[in-house]
Amino acid sequence: MKITPEQRSNWAEKTAQSPFNQWLADKTRGADGRFDVEKMHELAAEYGLDKHEEYDGLNPGQQRMNLGNLLRTRVPEERYSSYQFEIRNPKIFGTWFWGFDPFLHPFAGFTHKGSRDTLLARAKPGDLILVVGTQSEPTTAEQRGRALGLIEFLHAPMQAEDLIPPGAVLPERLFDKGQFKWPYAVPAARAWVFNEPPLIREAIGRQLTSAAITGTDPLSPDECTAILNLDMVEVELPPSAAQLKTQRLGAASSKLETSKPGQPGPPPREWSAVTARSDGPTATYLMRFGDENIWKIGISQNVKERCDSLNFSVPSEALEGRCWKVVLTKVWPDGAPAYAMEQALLSHLKDYATRNERVRVGEATVSRAWQDYLLGRL
Repeated sequence: MKITPEQRSNWAEKTAQSPFNQWLADKTRGADGRFDVEKMHELAAEYGLDKHEEYDGLNPGQQRMNLGNLLRTRVPEERYSSYQFEIRNPKIFGTWFWGFDPFLHPFAGFTHKGSRDTLLARAKPGDLILVVGTQSEPTTAEQRGRALGLIEFLHAPMQAEDLIPPGAVLPERLFDKGQFKWPYAVPAARAWVFNEPPLIREAIGRQLTSAAITGTDPLSPDECTAILNLDMVEVELPPSAAQLKTQRLGAASSKLETSKPGQPGPPPREWSAVTARSDGPTATYLMRFGDENIWKIGISQNVKERCDSLNFSVPSEALEGRCWKVVLTKVWPDGAPAYAMEQALLSHLKDYATRNERVRVGEATVSRAWQDYLLGRL
């Protein structure tokens, strides 16, 4: 059966992002932010469903589908009705900071790698981090317990030490034995501060949960609306972070000058035709095949559809469920910088190339290449 783009869009908006499915997804996420089949069975048990033995032979995806269909008829609508949220609207994740100065540290840092990776697993490009001042020192008295600002972050796991602006002198309280206290970071693409920072309890009607101490606390749709309605102003980021937002765009044209030695060739004809018809936000993506060190680097205006198409002919039933999965994405305003990043990465990793824009290399190497490109080091 052929599924039209209109049907796929309708499914994404009315089914995949329905209040029930959003509620179900939140209830069945594990510590890494991904679906946890045991949490699914625990939730089913709350509604009188014990299918452990009956579904033992099914893969996790099939168990989720079957249990989800059963739960849909049993869960009262009031349990998930508040999850109604437009798919195009950003989600906001609250976290506690010792104050907020995006010019000195243009990133959000976390103590634990898992906290950062969980955020990236749950968020989509364009989502925001809400910075809230901690309730005690060293946060200044006037910032304690207040919503201070917002960060739009890049979906790239990085080390904080690589994102501290050159020459910046950060307070000693942010370091422990010479090491930054929150080493696992996501870089800021943009940042805003509130003109009159409100107490978080007054802004959204509650305090952030304990999850926001070391990680993040996802806000509800109504809470997101309340935050986005606050009076705010965008602040300038330092060169190291501003480069992520502007300099890479300007560099794209020089990377595409094919007359220069060593420059990437022209984009494929099919890609040129697509962007000519519908130029707009385009992502550079990194996909991994199962847990193997086989990676695919490419560009697409719909990364999920691209991943689905790659997996269409993969006999996952013969490969113990292994298939392509999206690891990293970087969304650009249009196709040119997306293509420039793709070509730069493929060129940098050419010694590991196999075929069809794929490379066989360790995770550390490909992750470092991705990070170095965003920092302007490739």
